[in-house]
Amino acid sequence: MATIPVMARVLPTSRYGCGGDGLVSELSRAQFEHLCEAMKLHSDGHTTGGPAILACWDADRLDLRRAGIRPDPRRLCTSTARQARAIDNAARMALGRRHRP
Repeated sequence: MATIPVMARVLPTSRYGCGGDGLVSELSRAQFEHLCEAMKLHSDGHTTGGPAILACWDADRLDLRRAGIRPDPRRLCTSTARQARAIDNAARMALGRRHRP
């Protein structure tokens, strides 16, 4: 799942370790449980939930372009992610290109 960079911005760090990639080094128990919930349900097509979970799901769906799939705006959770510019920029990043401001 391609959500760790987004989670690093959404969840502040605190006590529980979450891996060695350096992006998210510590989470509170509640934050860790939110992350686990997002991972557990990420492919079920949900579009409602808490802000951190929605960010996870949008990040994962916006990264589908790396697999040759254009994200369907109707399956994205937030109005920001549904914008054509956000989808296009995510596609560029997934394909290793710079995004447009």
